[in-house]
Amino acid sequence: MLRTAIASPLAARSLALRSVTPAMTVVAARHSSSGSQPQDTLQAVAAVKQLRPTSPHLTIFARWLPMVMSISHRFTGGGLSALFYGAGLAAAAGAGSADFVQAVAALPAPIFYAGKLAIAAPFAYHTVNGIRHLAWDSGRFLTLDAVYKTGYVTLGATASARSLCS
Repeated sequence: MLRTAIASPLAARSLALRSVTPAMTVVAARHSSSGSQPQDTLQAVAAVKQLRPTSPHLTIFARWLPMVMSISHRFTGGGLSALFYGAGLAAAAGAGSADFVQAVAALPAPIFYAGKLAIAAPFAYHTVNGIRHLAWDSGRFLTLDAVYKTGYVTLGATASARSLCS
């Protein structure tokens, strides 16, 4: 085993990782705070920590429909919450609603419809996907096949709801 460790850096890394267990790392970390651990052991633990592989996190995962829809559901919920809280605070601060309605009515048609779509699309998606989540909470549509089918139904319903809003 030592020959392979000398010949291959990857094998040396594996050998080093096996020689220092996680328990030794924890013990060394505990002793390092009290100052009673020898410096050599602390350096060995630090070297082993540098040899550990880093997690690839989200870079290795395919973008699956449920993952993208979950993230989108969270973002649309946060964005709509910020929008409605902001509108409520503006109304509470005394911003005149008649002035706002006149300003919106004076917008050119493309900007008006783009703004309407920017509000209606996330609202429609979040509402329809929220109904999907309620169905999941009741124990329905939890198989992988059903999750994808309801995802496509959600996207279709969102597109048709958006077309009804314009």
